[in-house]
Amino acid sequence: MCNHSENHDRLPANSCDGDAGHSTARLSKYGKLIAQLSQAGLTMFSLFDLSTQQYVCLNDHYARLLSDSADAGEPTETVPAFHRGVHPDDLPDVYHAEREAYRLVGKMPPEIRADYFLVTPVRMRKRKGGYRLVLRRILEYKAGRKGEPWLLLIAADVLEEKSESISGAPILCNKRIKEMYRLEPGKACQTLKIELSERELEVVELAGKGYTSNEIAEQLFLSIHTVATHRKNILRKYNTCNIGSVYTTMRLLGVL
Repeated sequence: MCNHSENHDRLPANSCDGDAGHSTARLSKYGKLIAQLSQAGLTMFSLFDLSTQQYVCLNDHYARLLSDSADAGEPTETVPAFHRGVHPDDLPDVYHAEREAYRLVGKMPPEIRADYFLVTPVRMRKRKGGYRLVLRRILEYKAGRKGEPWLLLIAADVLEEKSESISGAPILCNKRIKEMYRLEPGKACQTLKIELSERELEVVELAGKGYTSNEIAEQLFLSIHTVATHRKNILRKYNTCNIGSVYTTMRLLGVL
């Protein structure tokens, strides 16, 4: 399982910059940082300009993901590049999560908004057919000069699991207090705090590192049935069928 949470630790804290007329020259300095981050691993980084509703500073990895996922014949004006490659069954939850996260966090002061990031596991279409599971994270990188949300940093990792797996519920994370909230699909103002027991955390960590249920049972001196129950409860709390995305999210949050 790839994990690139260390890249986030090198990102500058949220600060105010820019205005309504952000120029290419102003954005170029941020593009250099995105290029540097892209050299650190396989994480795909980009910036999204909320003022223009456009992706900027795409690195090569991210550009290839979008190129591989989007149909050339589809309109680009009305559908953002990333969303064109998302599995149709996942797309409503993606849009809902982005709207709800913005509604919940967008009016907070910049220094508080900087504590939050949105994690959305989605299936992305492959050029040769089928889908792969991608873990997408969104956090604010720079606020505008009046404190309004401006540049979003978007990072994506292709998970090393079967790409046909069901993606799972979007999670809103607060990295300062290390809390996670599941955004309920199709329900405005509905968030559910996710809390795992110490034993469940141990199961997540071992499963995320590739241990089988039998190996986890041996490591933790549990029966295989108890391990199966823990796994079932973890997946239920996250509303997902993919424990790898749970592991990666908790690594990004700094819980594991």
